[in-house]
Amino acid sequence: MKNLDISHPLKRLLAAIADLLLLNAVSQIVNLFLQPYFPRTPFTGSLEDLNDAHFVAMSTISILYFVLMEWAPWGGTFGKLALGIRVVTDKDFDEHNDDTPRHPLLWRVVIRNIAKILVLPTFSISFLLSFVTPRRQTLHDLLSGTMVTTERHLF
Repeated sequence: MKNLDISHPLKRLLAAIADLLLLNAVSQIVNLFLQPYFPRTPFTGSLEDLNDAHFVAMSTISILYFVLMEWAPWGGTFGKLALGIRVVTDKDFDEHNDDTPRHPLLWRVVIRNIAKILVLPTFSISFLLSFVTPRRQTLHDLLSGTMVTTERHLF
């Protein structure tokens, strides 16, 4: 992949923060829609039922958001798009063996996002790994054969 501009880890961190802020706003809206279905009264209903429904809804929305946005032709979530970065297949795993960065296949994106969830408890180690790997890859990038590149420079 000639002239491939690999994204800086701090840019990736900013994109992740932007995505989390967006998902937090969505979470608040989902909570508003769910509240009428789980009324709180002294004798019936509890916050636990609402919290369980909210957790399932937001987990589903979050997983679909990350998988579908990174699998799409533009290759990134709204946070990544805002910062001009995208997910592509690592050149060592590219089935086409040419120098064109390609958006990853669905199975790569699914593995990438499952790996994100699994390494969440060790986020700092995975993030620090991106400062020492040649292509600035985190653990979930290495496990899925993907990397993040800069498509346009905003700063």
